[in-house]
Amino acid sequence: MKLYTYTVCFYFSLLLNSFAASFYLDKDFASAELLLAEALRIDTKNDATLRNMVMTQLRLGNIAKAKKFATEMTIADFILLDMI
Repeated sequence: MKLYTYTVCFYFSLLLNSFAASFYLDKDFASAELLLAEALRIDTKNDATLRNMVMTQLRLGNIAKAKKFATEMTIADFILLDMI
């Protein structure tokens, strides 16, 4: 049952990221932020979600939040850090 729960959460997190990307492309960064926040509530260590949240925070002008999310990533992304 634990593996099933993890798998469902993983795919739900991916789905939230996909929907967030659609909002991001439409420049609706506030909606993208809401979906990414929910994805992070499900999986706090997902680097893809954290990376997407950093970019969204930068677009919203929240530099401090972008830095916070960048520091939570498991693997540092120097290109992303250069953008901050």
